[in-house]
Amino acid sequence: MKKYPIEKDFKIICLHLPFSKPFMKFAMPAQRILLKCVNVPKNLTSSVLKISGYKGNSFHAEFFEPAQQQKALPCILMIHGGAFGLMASPHHKKLAIRYAQELGCKVLFPDYHLMPDYPYPAGKEDVLSCYRYLCEHKDQLGIDINRIAVAGDSVGAVLAVYVAQFDWKDVPSPCGQMLVYPVTDAGQKTKSMQEYTDTPMWNAKSNAKMWKWYLAGTAETEKRNASP
Repeated sequence: MKKYPIEKDFKIICLHLPFSKPFMKFAMPAQRILLKCVNVPKNLTSSVLKISGYKGNSFHAEFFEPAQQQKALPCILMIHGGAFGLMASPHHKKLAIRYAQELGCKVLFPDYHLMPDYPYPAGKEDVLSCYRYLCEHKDQLGIDINRIAVAGDSVGAVLAVYVAQFDWKDVPSPCGQMLVYPVTDAGQKTKSMQEYTDTPMWNAKSNAKMWKWYLAGTAETEKRNASP
């Protein structure tokens, strides 16, 4: 392993976590427990929506909104990262809550289908379904349909791009997108991919495995759409 200049504040989380298919499944029960431990503040309400996604398979999405609001509000479709195979972390949920609190908006936080059982295009179809659900249920959910933005970190940003780039014909397109350290290139030809091959937490080797598993069985003509 090379020596990298890492800020002392980050060294506590710079762990060499295993990235493997068994690890993804092993981590899921613990991740679900940790998510449930995140408290929702009293000035927000939280509900769980059931949405039909990839091949008709349903999944859940948590919906945060300011309590006692009287008018239609903007909404963020916030999509968590996790290498297409790991659930949201407590930090992701805390961010969703913070956006709802500090922006005074509503936030949809989906628990989309994950690989290895659900590679591309499962996650893509799920988040497209989320956006359509928000638009079609705007009155019930109290959403301003012209002010729905998409956001995501890492692979969540990739999924957000799918929504932003989609050719929406019967509903308005997202009003904006916020992409946090997006992993948008399956080609992996950038300088950082060549340089950071064994960094803690995430590196080029793990990134290559992620794209390989995510695109397993995907036709060559479709891989371009999968890698925005």
